[in-house]
Amino acid sequence: MVNIKDTPPDSSNQSVSDQDSEVQVEVSQTPTSVKSIVDLSINEPETDRITTVQPTAGITPLQDPGIRKLSDLRLDQEYATEWGLNKQQVGTPVRRPNKQSFFRVHPSGEMYFDTMVLKLENEGQFYLIDKPLWASLMRELVAMRLYLSQTREGVVFFWPVRLPGEDGQLDPWNASAHEIARRAMYSWVRVISNRNLGAYEVISAANDFVEPGWPEGSLEEWLNLAFKDRIIQTLEHPVLKKLRGEM
Repeated sequence: MVNIKDTPPDSSNQSVSDQDSEVQVEVSQTPTSVKSIVDLSINEPETDRITTVQPTAGITPLQDPGIRKLSDLRLDQEYATEWGLNKQQVGTPVRRPNKQSFFRVHPSGEMYFDTMVLKLENEGQFYLIDKPLWASLMRELVAMRLYLSQTREGVVFFWPVRLPGEDGQLDPWNASAHEIARRAMYSWVRVISNRNLGAYEVISAANDFVEPGWPEGSLEEWLNLAFKDRIIQTLEHPVLKKLRGEM
């Protein structure tokens, strides 16, 4: 039998200033067993009131079972389908592929888009321009092909690559980008910059990864996701006014 003597706290130590007795407690969404802020007070030392209790003879202390096998906790690759989860992408980035990520380009010729694009260099943002405005903005626009692409993690994005100019010429950077995009239609690749070469280089995956599962949706639907708030339809658009120095 174990006797624990509960010594009442010294009443002389219970007088504290109002400022010292105020304890800020951040309440979380999860219910706790704290009945009042007094339970969390650190003003009164508790060291002298703690008595070590030894296990009674013949009773084995409880042991923490821990994690026996990681496979018992690992999600199956098809968990989203089995649980009826419907993952939907709410936006489509417009960017160059990450140099450390393998990706694919949609193999269908109906899933890329050639158009005139306005790129704000300082912001790295791309804008689509209504065709009637092209003639007025030719000095600001660039002809680009938007390749619908997808990473191994399932993120769909558009890869913008410059098209040849009126003279049919294309710099080595964009020429190599088009070549890599064609290869990415049939195999997993990474794209990296080689400044000594003055062009992009491609790294092919060593393993044969499974083919990407392309989400449903037309090219128009994916473009709307990518440019839903970046389509310029009037010369009075704030972006164009800023370029003219009016804002």
